[in-house]
Amino acid sequence: MKKIKVVAAAAALGVLAGVGGVNPVEASQGAVVVRGTQTPVPGGPEGTYTMSGDLIGDWYTTSFNVLGFTPSGALRGAGTELFVGCFDANGNRACDGQDPSGTMTFKFTYTGRFDTTTGALLHGRCHHPVTGGTDGFAGASGVLNFHDDPVTGCSSYKGNLRL
Repeated sequence: MKKIKVVAAAAALGVLAGVGGVNPVEASQGAVVVRGTQTPVPGGPEGTYTMSGDLIGDWYTTSFNVLGFTPSGALRGAGTELFVGCFDANGNRACDGQDPSGTMTFKFTYTGRFDTTTGALLHGRCHHPVTGGTDGFAGASGVLNFHDDPVTGCSSYKGNLRL
């Protein structure tokens, strides 16, 4: 019975890692697990967000290219993004001298489905590998995965970073 539970747990971890979850192998090799929420800036420019949770600061979409759109409402895209802020290493919900801070750049791929009548987002997600960093994020690597909430307009993020 124990063997079945171990195999089931290992399979579950493999499935989670394959669908955008945090890769447990990478996390065990010096990466930190991060999670939180990305919120659009009210009245701000398109592609401008506030980050909360383990990453605190501002997030900017710096480029977005549509790679495909189907008559059924499926959209594929890719682009680049910039984070300016900190990793809240001490968990006090603020950027302070104890937290790595600076900028991180990302490339991303996006998939979403939109209502063909109203244009409303029905489902969206994106994959964001780190491409660079400055100051406390110099040499950073890792990946973040986002899942859109069509009701609130916010996105939840989860991933792993090596700082």
